[in-house]
Amino acid sequence: MKPAVFSLRLLLPIVVVAFASGCGRSTETASSVAVVDRTQRVRVEPVSWSDEAIPVSREGILTRRTESVLSFKIGGLVRDVRVRAGDAVRAGEVLATLDPAEIDAEVARAEAGVEKARRDLARAERLARQDVATIEQVEDARTALEIADSLLDSAAFNRRLAVVVAPADGSVLRRATEPDQLIGAGQPVLVFAAAAEPWIARVGISEHELAGLRAGSSAEVEIPNGVRVSGKLTHVSGSPEPTTRLYTVEVELDGASVADAPLRSGAIVRVRLSPDPVPARARVPVEALVAGDGDRALVYVFDAATETVRAMPVRIARLHADWAYLGEPLTPDTVVVANGAELLRDGQRVVVVP
Repeated sequence: MKPAVFSLRLLLPIVVVAFASGCGRSTETASSVAVVDRTQRVRVEPVSWSDEAIPVSREGILTRRTESVLSFKIGGLVRDVRVRAGDAVRAGEVLATLDPAEIDAEVARAEAGVEKARRDLARAERLARQDVATIEQVEDARTALEIADSLLDSAAFNRRLAVVVAPADGSVLRRATEPDQLIGAGQPVLVFAAAAEPWIARVGISEHELAGLRAGSSAEVEIPNGVRVSGKLTHVSGSPEPTTRLYTVEVELDGASVADAPLRSGAIVRVRLSPDPVPARARVPVEALVAGDGDRALVYVFDAATETVRAMPVRIARLHADWAYLGEPLTPDTVVVANGAELLRDGQRVVVVP
């Protein structure tokens, strides 16, 4: 029994040493694997430069340049509305009328007031010649006649504007009032567009997209029937809309191209604006951008000497197709990580693959 115990005691240090040696090899292997994991495989690409004028493509609203809201000057009861939306009308054509009973009564009252004022003035002048009335009384009577005349003019003016007539040849876009409806002064009755007014498309674009656009810039408009017509930018709003922060631009369609087209005010159209040429600027693949926030992002610049990458903040001027156009003055020899950038950190070693 004693020799067996002796053998076990001799073997114990050997087992411990072997176990320790195995642990050391495992630790070394794990460390080697970790080093490999820290070396990210990436694809890099040199920064390219482009002076391409990137077109702006947006949906817009088709409308006439001027659309008038026709209404009565005074309130009253609508007697009739003679047209409906879509009707073509001629200049001077009667489109809607108010019930004239109350208006005619106002005119008759004003006319009676003028007659009375004339009689009062004649009597005052006759009495003045007899030294019964004073000059002041005569002047007061003359002023009363002038006031009565002005009241009659006002009543006659209101009677003329109790009828809505077409201000020019054109068409009715919308009908907002029906017969027997009681409406107030200035309340919309019809929306009218003159045939002589050009067709325009109104589009909202951002401040960055305004770069290179100006009055006269060429444009192309795809109307609802799929036909593309040429146009030009004619107006840019001076400030953005408060809610959308977009600037409204107007594109006038070529009149000859749309002369026989079935255009409808309010239709959705696709507008393509062509900016002026721009100075050459750096561009990188969209995949190179990471940690984007508005017009800010990061790119990782590759250093071939150290085989490491450096995080560089950049400003994005435009995005178009697969490219990001930058507002940063990068050097022509800059190389960025084009694939795999989302897994990197600043100063990390990388392995470049084709």
